[in-house]
Amino acid sequence: MDKHDNNTLYLNTLKVIINLGRFKIYHKLCKFLDFFYKIAFTDNESISLVVAECLGKLLAVDLEKNVKKIKRKMKDESKSCRRTMAASMKYLVSPKTLEIFEFTLLNPFIALLKDSDLEVKKQAFISLTKVCNQF
Repeated sequence: MDKHDNNTLYLNTLKVIINLGRFKIYHKLCKFLDFFYKIAFTDNESISLVVAECLGKLLAVDLEKNVKKIKRKMKDESKSCRRTMAASMKYLVSPKTLEIFEFTLLNPFIALLKDSDLEVKKQAFISLTKVCNQF
């Protein structure tokens, strides 16, 4: 197994743990946020989508605390980072987080729909579609 395979296995293991949905362990898993932010810069789309799912679900645990960092990442000069953040929104927005999202992150998110990179726009549009279908 090479380093890429190990990272993919590690990411997918974390994703499975996060998807268990046990709120008690979410706060412990939030220690991995910096790890996920670093990987958000990957050009590998499949890894980026796994990272987006993990980030979205973990950021939703304490969204107010993370708003500033999310905004910075949405404006990052790296198109890979912006793409990952756009994709994470479909996992972050829920009835519980909608009000905070609406008042703090909606405008930066809409800006991603106008991004200069097609992949960023695509992920923002997919996230927007999923969020709209939730309500």
